[in-house]
Amino acid sequence: MYANVGELLSDKAKILRDKVFLYYKDVEVSYKELDETSSRLARGLRCIGLKKGDKVCLLLPNMPEFIYAFFGILKLGAVEVPINPLLKPPEIAYIVNNSDAKALITTPTSRQHLEYVLQQAPQLKHIIIAGDSEKKELAFEHLLHLEILPAQPISGDDDAGIIYTSGTTGHPKGVVLSHHNYLANARQLQEGAQIKEADRFCCILPLFHVNAQLVTMLGPLTAGASMILLERFSRRLSCGIWPISKRPHSARFRRSMPS
Repeated sequence: MYANVGELLSDKAKILRDKVFLYYKDVEVSYKELDETSSRLARGLRCIGLKKGDKVCLLLPNMPEFIYAFFGILKLGAVEVPINPLLKPPEIAYIVNNSDAKALITTPTSRQHLEYVLQQAPQLKHIIIAGDSEKKELAFEHLLHLEILPAQPISGDDDAGIIYTSGTTGHPKGVVLSHHNYLANARQLQEGAQIKEADRFCCILPLFHVNAQLVTMLGPLTAGASMILLERFSRRLSCGIWPISKRPHSARFRRSMPS
């Protein structure tokens, strides 16, 4: 058992180095690149004043920056708080406030929500934009080039993530996961599903959901395998990915398949 999630990634990167971990559109990210970029982000977050135990919200769609941020936040010893990008501003503000987040990483498309969120969440100190940023905003890319500061040790019992429930009958409730929670579940998946290095997992679920984080990101990582990340679920794309012999056999599914 590794001490923390960052240690797992760094160990795999030493062994597998140039093997591709992430396939996204025409982008390929190796184990080494993921490890180095997430470490640089952890240092950047530390340089702007974030520290171990601070909460960082991820208001991001499925994109490589989500994965860089996930591991960077955990390497810092901070806590990632993923948020569904489709939520309305009051719903986003509730999670930001309830988690006591100090920073939020998002994209330019969510700018319309930020003014309201900032008004409702005075403890939120940093808005980090992954993508084209304006002069007044802190760019994700900028954080990758800041100086190194000393890191704090991270144990398996330290908080790693807060996953919020759907809030069907009330406000969403944050479920706290430790580094050991993530590591143990990923290892159980890898052993139970007998994942091999040659395997590739297709991620069609949103990365703000714990299933996507564990089953199609940390599971393959633990085994030294790869993941294919889609922006969103697409029936046409999914039908093209599955081998013919493994496609579902319901008549309803067959009628809906593209010709």
